[in-house]
Amino acid sequence: GPDAVKAPRAEPEGDDWQTVQLTGAAPEGEGVPPVGLDELHRAARAGMRDQPSAHAWEGLQTRPGLPRWMTWALLLVIMAVEMPVYWVAYQPFHGVGSTGGDLMSGTLAVSTAVVMLILPHLAGLMLRWRSATGSPRRGWLPSLSLLGVWGFLTWLLGSLRAKFVTQHDTPAPATGGTGGFRGLGGTAADTSTLVDRLHLTTQTVTWLFCALLLLSGGVGFLLGLFREHPFLDAYRTALENRTGLLRRRAETVAATEAAQARQSTAQARQEDRREAADARIAATRQIYEAAAHAYLDGVMGAAKDPAVTESAMRLSQNWPLLPSAARRESVRER
Repeated sequence: GPDAVKAPRAEPEGDDWQTVQLTGAAPEGEGVPPVGLDELHRAARAGMRDQPSAHAWEGLQTRPGLPRWMTWALLLVIMAVEMPVYWVAYQPFHGVGSTGGDLMSGTLAVSTAVVMLILPHLAGLMLRWRSATGSPRRGWLPSLSLLGVWGFLTWLLGSLRAKFVTQHDTPAPATGGTGGFRGLGGTAADTSTLVDRLHLTTQTVTWLFCALLLLSGGVGFLLGLFREHPFLDAYRTALENRTGLLRRRAETVAATEAAQARQSTAQARQEDRREAADARIAATRQIYEAAAHAYLDGVMGAAKDPAVTESAMRLSQNWPLLPSAARRESVRER
């Protein structure tokens, strides 16, 4: 009926019912002590340490594209190709044929080749590493600035080289004997260059040298961009370092085990060497004893005196005939 008292709800029986301690302490007799947890954690880490990291990445394990050494080799080759152009461009300023002028022209040619190739290469690297963690957000601004400076220097050096090629030599003043000579079918004032004979314009030669410099710098720029993603580069670098450390660890373990084996068997090997030395000494003594007895036998056979024969017979009955090391030490102490 409505006035009936509700019976208290019975607690479910079985292993599913758990009591939560309000104090935060672990139930008695249950759980794992902290020391056991630390040991399990160390064991799990030791087990994971020996597993290869290739299972964590399903992509390509090797680096795509050109290796580092090939990139630097290409940059050095491009520098070597560009240096003669800069050499010829700087020669009119320092003179041709003098040692000091050639040294100055060569120094400027090398420095210019390095700068003209490093600038676009650094710009390409900065643009490629913009997506890396911690890189500046506006990394494209200094990259474009470097490219602008490089482009201006390319146009300036190309124009300078073109002007040097297309320059007209001033004819030497005529002397009294050659004042009326006009040359073979021309005038004394006609001076032509190879560019004029090839019917090339100054703009064509200028664009030619500028294009060569742009091509070499563009290759350096592409070499800077031709790198893998920064995250993949970090992963593969860590993988290569880990592989090297594991190889060194294996070599160290092998060397340690070999040293321990040598140390553990040092006493046994020393005993073996001592026994071998004693065996060789004993064999040598036996050879000397046999020689001494043979000598006494010869004395007994050749001697005519009975006293000598009797003494030799008495000595031959002793063994060992020769004095041993112990006997020599005892005699020396006496």
